[in-house]
Amino acid sequence: MIERIELVGASYGENLPNGRFVASYLSGLNETSEGPVQSPVNLLFTRINPSGPGFVGVGASGQYRDEALQFSPFALKGQACGGSPVAFWPNGSLVVCSCVPPYGSQGIRWIDDTIHPGDESIANPIEGIYQYTTLAGIKVGQGGDGIHGEDPAVIIFEGIRYLLESGTCRVVRFNYDWIEGKLAICFWKMSSNSNVRIRLDIADILTLTQFPLNPFDPIVKINKPCWLGWYEFNQPPSLLPPGNALVKIRYDVSGSVIKLNGTQFAEYIDGPTVENIETRALASPWPCIVYWDGRNWPKYPVLKSNDWLGLQAYCQVGEPIALFEQNMRAQINAARVQHRKIGLICQCYTSNSSLTSNIKGLVPVFARLARDYTEVNFLLVFSDQNRATGLNDHPEVRPSWELLYNGIIGEPPMSDPEILPENVFLTLQQERAKLPTPLGDRGAELMNSVAWIHRNEGWGLEFKGGGTVCLQPKTNITCGCEILRLQESGYAVLQDSEGLAIPQRAERGDAEPSRFRVAVDPGTAPGVMNVVIIDYDKDVHRGDPNGMLIRFDVTSPYPIVEVELDLVGDGEPSIIIKFLDEPRRDGRYCRALAFKPTVNGDWILQVTAKDNQGNTAEATGNVPVHVSP
Repeated sequence: MIERIELVGASYGENLPNGRFVASYLSGLNETSEGPVQSPVNLLFTRINPSGPGFVGVGASGQYRDEALQFSPFALKGQACGGSPVAFWPNGSLVVCSCVPPYGSQGIRWIDDTIHPGDESIANPIEGIYQYTTLAGIKVGQGGDGIHGEDPAVIIFEGIRYLLESGTCRVVRFNYDWIEGKLAICFWKMSSNSNVRIRLDIADILTLTQFPLNPFDPIVKINKPCWLGWYEFNQPPSLLPPGNALVKIRYDVSGSVIKLNGTQFAEYIDGPTVENIETRALASPWPCIVYWDGRNWPKYPVLKSNDWLGLQAYCQVGEPIALFEQNMRAQINAARVQHRKIGLICQCYTSNSSLTSNIKGLVPVFARLARDYTEVNFLLVFSDQNRATGLNDHPEVRPSWELLYNGIIGEPPMSDPEILPENVFLTLQQERAKLPTPLGDRGAELMNSVAWIHRNEGWGLEFKGGGTVCLQPKTNITCGCEILRLQESGYAVLQDSEGLAIPQRAERGDAEPSRFRVAVDPGTAPGVMNVVIIDYDKDVHRGDPNGMLIRFDVTSPYPIVEVELDLVGDGEPSIIIKFLDEPRRDGRYCRALAFKPTVNGDWILQVTAKDNQGNTAEATGNVPVHVSP
C-alpha cells in the first residue's frame, strides 16, 4: 500500500524505507522520526543518517551560511559548496563536498557502494527524467515540462514511466530496501510549498498511472512538396495507400518508381556494394533513389544531381522513439553536407524482431524530419500491401499516414538546378582542411588549389575588380574569395567565406565568360607548417567513456610543442596538449588525440598546432560534431 505524508511549509528532506525521515522548515525547525530538532539557522539539502540517529544539512544564512551542520548532537562539519553537498555513506560516514571534480555544482545525488555526483544524472531527455537517482534499475526523479506541469515526480520501472506526483517537485530523494523491495521517496513540492514523503512496495508501482513521454505526439504538416511512396510486391495493390507514388518491385519493371496514375518518374536502386549502386545510378536515364540496407552507408555514393540518397529509417527494439529521431537527425545532418536530395526509407512493418513494433509512433517523427530538412523530399515507406505485417496488416496505422499525406503540398519538381559536381566538392573539402579558421583573405588561394587539381575539367577562378576580393597566388590578381568557375557558369562554394568557410555543394549560376581566370600551379614551399585533420568522430555522446577521437597530422620543419583541440562556439575552454621539445618526442609524432566534449549541440572542430619558433597552423573539420547526452 502506498503511504503518503505531506508537511505544508517544510521543504528539504529525506525518507528511508524503515520509517526514518527528516523534513526542514524555514524557521530552523526540523521534523524527524526521532522528534523535532531546532537548528540555529534554517537548513538546506538535509539528509538522514542511514545507520543511526541524526541528520545533516547546510546552513542557509548568517554565521552558518554554507556550513555543514550535523545533529544530534550539534557539530560543525566544515564548508560545503553547491547543490546537495552533504550525504552519508550507508555506514553513517559523512561526506561534505566542494565545487570541484568529481562533484561540480550539483554535489552528490546518492551514495550506494560509490559516490554518484549530481552531474552524472542531471538530465536524461530520452527517457524524460531529470536530476534522478537509480537504484536496482529503478529511476526516480523530476519529469520535465509536460501535461502534468513542470517537473512532476516520476518513476521509471522496467522501461515504463509512471507518474508519482503532479506539480513542481524538486530535490527528489530516493532510497531503496533491497531485501524487502520497498521504496522511500521524499521531495520538496514547490507548487504547494510542502515536503512530501512517500513509501511504497515494488508491486505498488504498477498501480500508478503510466506517464509516457509525449503521450499526444502530433503529426505536423510538412507544408512543402514531397513524395510519399510505398513498396509493392507481386501485384498491383487492390487498395491504394496514402501517397502520390509507388515502387513497383517484381511485378512490372523491377525498381520502377511510378506515380499513382502509372507514369514512371524515377528508378529505385539497391545493391551489394556502394560501387555497384553508384555505377547503376550514374548509368540510369532516370532520377534514382538509392538505398543501402543499413542505417549507415559505408561511404556516400557519387550520384547525379537529381538523384536521391536514401537513408534507412528503421527504429531498433529498445531504441526509444526520441533517441531514434535524434539518431536520424544526425544521419541527415551528415548526409546533407554532400547530397542535396535525401529520401527516407521509412519503417512500416513489424515482422522483423530486431525492430520496434510501434510503427504508429514513428509516423510523427517522419513528418517532423520531412518538415525540418529542405533536403528531405521523399518518404519511401516499407511496406504497403502484399508484404506480411506491412500497412495492409496494420489498418490502425493508415489514418496516421493519411494525416501525414494531407500535410504535403503537391509534388516536388523533377527538374533540379545543376549543382557542383561531387568530385569537385570532395576536393574542396580536402583542400579546405589544409587551411586555418577563420579563413580570412585566403579564399582565392583555396579556389586556386581546387581549380588547379580539376584544371583539365575546365575549372578556374572568378576575376573580380572590386568589393571583397582575395589575391590569386603568384599572380596577385584580385579574384572572388568563394567562387569556382567554368567558362559560362559559377558556383559560390563557401558559407561564411572569411570565417568558418564551410564548403557547400552550390547551385550553378550564370557567369560572364570574360571574367574566367585560369588556375596557376600553387606549388608547395619546402618546410611549410601544416595541420591536416584526417578523420574524427562526428557523433559523440557525452557519456561515452572513450570521448571523441581526432586523427590528424602536423608537418613542420620545427618541433611541435603544443596542440590545441577546440569545439568552436561551445563556450568551454579548449583542450591544450603540450609536448617536449626533444627529438621524436614532439607533436609531429602524434597522430591522434581524444577528449570528452561537455556541451550538447553541433560544433565545428578546430585543431591548432604551435612549433617551438612560435609559428601556428590550424585546420577545421568540414562536418559539425554533434554532441548529445
